[in-house]
Amino acid sequence: MKAIKSILCLAALLCLCQQSHAQLLKDPTTWTYEVKQKKDHVYQLIFHVKLAGDWHIYALNPGTDKSVIPPSFHFNPAKNVQLIGKVKEIGKPRQLKIEGLDGVFRIFSGKADYVQEVKVNGVASINGELEYQVCNDKTCLPSKKKPFAFQVR
Repeated sequence: MKAIKSILCLAALLCLCQQSHAQLLKDPTTWTYEVKQKKDHVYQLIFHVKLAGDWHIYALNPGTDKSVIPPSFHFNPAKNVQLIGKVKEIGKPRQLKIEGLDGVFRIFSGKADYVQEVKVNGVASINGELEYQVCNDKTCLPSKKKPFAFQVR
């Protein structure tokens, strides 16, 4: 019985060490934001993310296993802003089989773009928060939240 307790304690300690190590790693993403006018009063809000090294980010629809965290975008638009549809990804994600998880996942490596169309009457500030998770072939970092802001003139 004492041996089982020792093994469980060791396993818990190893999990905490791995989680602590993941939290010490620097966020390998760089996010930039762009506004493009499509037509009168209609704009694209573009989220550009660059990923360092061998890190990847999940597609909006990453696959069948729900254990990963795809990017999500939460908007706090001004009264004169109307969201048109949902956020869409640009580009073609690649397929990845992750050992120990069910199914095949859709990911982006190197860079990814996500776009939200909006209709704006006048000048507007559109802000909110995005949440995402990045992984490499050894570990996944805890999900991260970042504020964003777009200015439409």
